[in-house]
Amino acid sequence: GSIRLMKKMILVMFPFLFGCEMTPDDVFDHLWGIEESMAILSSETVNLSEKPVEYSLNNDSVYFAGNRSSLCFVLRTNYPLVPQKEMDEEYARLLSGATIFAKGTTSTGRTFDLSKPNVSWSKEGYMGGADELSACLSVMLYKNGLKVGDVLKMLQVKASAQLTVQGIYWESTNRFD
Repeated sequence: GSIRLMKKMILVMFPFLFGCEMTPDDVFDHLWGIEESMAILSSETVNLSEKPVEYSLNNDSVYFAGNRSSLCFVLRTNYPLVPQKEMDEEYARLLSGATIFAKGTTSTGRTFDLSKPNVSWSKEGYMGGADELSACLSVMLYKNGLKVGDVLKMLQVKASAQLTVQGIYWESTNRFD
């Protein structure tokens, strides 16, 4: 009852309170304290190999917003949601046996390794196409001596074999903490 009425009032009032650039989802995220850190490291094709590629991050907007933090490598766009078995097969085909590795460094100098990649699918996508199939590496904050708010200054990526990806992005959120 009262929560539903509050939501309706916010939806009616939010253009006046928050401006037209914020969506209702943005408003509710703000009201509930949801934070996200998102950065596109490369929106173009990247050829990974055993030679590391470094991405220097020169602002404080790339940080650990929460315990769910990932570095994602877009393997394919316009890939509709399919049963998990089919998605896993396409993921393996696109990786062609290559494994992706990544290391990070915070502004305090702490270094950490990201986990081995897992298959990820995104309806909206980040590289200009919808329905993205990606390989995402995650990091466990507490296992690496990291904490929410730590700022990333550098990410280094490589692959065990030649691998072409359509883009690379970082995302971190406290939505599920």
